[in-house]
Amino acid sequence: MKKEQLEITLADAMPKDAKALLDFYKEVGNETDFLSFGEEGLGINQEQETRYLKSLQEVLNNRVLIARLGDDIIGVASIGAEQHAKVAHMGELGISILRRFWGLGLSRVMMEDMIDWATENDILRYLRLEVSKDNMRAIGLYEKFGFEEIGVTPKGIYHDNAFHDLVMMGLAVENQDQA
Repeated sequence: MKKEQLEITLADAMPKDAKALLDFYKEVGNETDFLSFGEEGLGINQEQETRYLKSLQEVLNNRVLIARLGDDIIGVASIGAEQHAKVAHMGELGISILRRFWGLGLSRVMMEDMIDWATENDILRYLRLEVSKDNMRAIGLYEKFGFEEIGVTPKGIYHDNAFHDLVMMGLAVENQDQA
């Protein structure tokens, strides 16, 4: 059996991607219980998403990375950080991939790209994330990249008609020039 090759491209999100991103979030939110949202998506409108994506061009410690197959968004990774000086160095990492593209190594490639970007960033020094304790595949991925458990929020997420713990994980991302 011949393996199919997929040409997936990675690019930073632009304001023109707002509608496609909102559609992606609705689709991916419908496919898994491990996200903080469901089929309703992010609960914002296209104008709000466009404004957010425009704001990314003006801040240095936030990023949204899109994985595309042709014109379709199949994965998104993001780092969001506050602009207040006292906490601007801490970024919240998130990643989501459409179910039919799980297991292809896309999450690994996107994580590597985001961590490299964060390490080279002049502001960011630490990445953190929250993941359902039941999401062993994601936890395994994060551990491969050096994330360590820093805490647990009991009953932090509700899915499958039950509360589940959220694991908080963190990773220092200082480059040699910052140390």
